[in-house]
Amino acid sequence: MYPITPKWLFILATQYLGFTDFGVLHKYLCQRICEPRKAQIRLILLPRGFFKTSLFTYTHNTALALEDPNIRILQVSGVLANAKAMVTKWGKTFTHNEVFRDKFKEWCPKKPESPDTKWTETAIYLPNRTTHHAEGTIEAFGADSTIVSRHYDYLKFDDIVTPENTTTKDQIEKTLRIVKESFGLCDNRMHTPVDIIGTTWDDSDVYAHYLQIYKDAIKAGELPGVDVIKIPATYCDDTIGITLPFEKDESIFPERYTTDDLRKAKIEDPETYAKFYQLDPVPIGDRTFTDFFYYDDLPGNLDAYRKFMTVDPAPTTDPTSNFSAINVTAVDNEKNMYCLLSWRGKVNPNLLIDKIWEIYFNYNCELCGIETDVYQVALKYWIYERIINNKENKALKIAELKARGKRKEDRIAALAPYVNSGKYKFLRSQTTLTHSLSRFPKAKDKDEADAMAYQLYLVKPSGYAIQQTEDQNSLNAWKKRIKKLRNINANAGAYV
Repeated sequence: MYPITPKWLFILATQYLGFTDFGVLHKYLCQRICEPRKAQIRLILLPRGFFKTSLFTYTHNTALALEDPNIRILQVSGVLANAKAMVTKWGKTFTHNEVFRDKFKEWCPKKPESPDTKWTETAIYLPNRTTHHAEGTIEAFGADSTIVSRHYDYLKFDDIVTPENTTTKDQIEKTLRIVKESFGLCDNRMHTPVDIIGTTWDDSDVYAHYLQIYKDAIKAGELPGVDVIKIPATYCDDTIGITLPFEKDESIFPERYTTDDLRKAKIEDPETYAKFYQLDPVPIGDRTFTDFFYYDDLPGNLDAYRKFMTVDPAPTTDPTSNFSAINVTAVDNEKNMYCLLSWRGKVNPNLLIDKIWEIYFNYNCELCGIETDVYQVALKYWIYERIINNKENKALKIAELKARGKRKEDRIAALAPYVNSGKYKFLRSQTTLTHSLSRFPKAKDKDEADAMAYQLYLVKPSGYAIQQTEDQNSLNAWKKRIKKLRNINANAGAYV
C-alpha cells in the first residue's frame, strides 16, 4: 500500500501517469490535498486548462486506490457520459499504461483486454480487493442518473456544472438539488469526504452556492462548513485557501500561460476570461453598477429628510423561494438619496407585516410603496387588519406600485445613473445589497436591489410640497362649485 504524501502524489502524476506538464502550482496543490481536511466538503475552483481534473480526479483517485484498493469512489459529472469518460480514462491507466502496470502489478488486471473483474465504463473493480463490496472501486454517476441503496467512501464531483444546466434558474437549482441528494450515497453521511471540482459558469451555480456558505461563515466568525481552494489565473486577493509563491497579478501557471498571455486573453475576450480564468462570472466591464459611494452619518438632522419605504414581498418561508425585501431611503432637498436600511428575509405574511410595521414607524416614513399585484393578493387584508386593530391609532400609508410592464432587471438597471454618480449612497454595513448590485445582472438574489429600485417610483426632494387632492364629492368641493357659478352669473349680469 502507498500512503498519500505530497511528494508521492506529484511523482505519481508526473512519472507514472504522464502528467509531465505540471508546474510549481501543482506541487503546492499536492501539499494542500494532503493537509488534514478542514470540512467534509471541499470546493476546488481552478481555471480552464490548469489540469484540475488531471490532479484532483485522475491522480488523486489513483492515489486513493493505491493506498486502499477496497475504497469505493463515486465519480459524478454534469452528465453521465462525461462521468463514464472519466472512469474509462482512469481505468486505462491500469490496463494500458505499461510503466504503471510494471510498478503496480497487484492493482492491474493480468488480462488487460478482458479483465477477470468487472471493468466497464460505469464501474471498475480492482483485482486486489480484499473486501467484497457491491460498489466498485470507482463508479460513474451523472446528474441524469439514478442510484439507490449504494454507499461510497469518497464522492468526487468534477465539472458538475455545464453550459447546458446553467441557462435558467430552474436548471441551476436542479443541479444543486442533485448534488445535495447525492450526499445520501455517502457511507458516513457526516464524515465521508466530498470534493467539488470545477470552473465557474454562473454567479448562482453550484460552485457559487458553496463558496457563499464559506464566505458567510467567515463573515460571521464561524468555522466554515466548506473548505475552499479558489485560485484565479493570476495571483490576487480573490485567491482562497492556499498561499502560492507568486507576485500579485502574476500568472500562477507560467509554465503554460505566461502573464502576458493572460493579459492578451483578457483584452480579446473579457467575458470568457473573467468567467473561466479569473473565476469571476461577471466581468467588471460588463457590470451595470461600477461605483459605490458611502456615508457614515447623514449630513444634517434626519428630520430634515423625507423617508420612503419600499417593499418587494415574497411572503413565504419556503427555503427555495425568493426573499422578501424592505428598503428605507432618505431624500434631501436636492434629491440626494441615502439608503437608511436594506432588509431581507424569508417570512410568512404575518411576520412580514410585523417587519413592515416596525420599520415604517421606527424610521418615521411618510409612504410605503408595495408592488400592487402581490399587495392585493397577499398583503392587503393583513395590513388593513393591523391598521384597524392597532390601539395607538397608527396608520400606514400605502402606495400601490405598478411595474409598468418593466422586468425586475429593467427596474434595477434604472438605478445605475444614481448609484454610479453618487446620488444614491449606502452604509458600509449594507454588504448584501451592494454585492447584489455589483454582480448585477447575474447576482443570485436581486430582491434587495428590486426593493431599492421601487424607490424611484416614490422619492421626492425634501423641499417638495405634496399636492393635496380633494374629494370632488365632498361638501367643501360643492360649495366651491356653487360659489364659482354665482361669480360667473354676477359677472355676466354686469355686462347686460
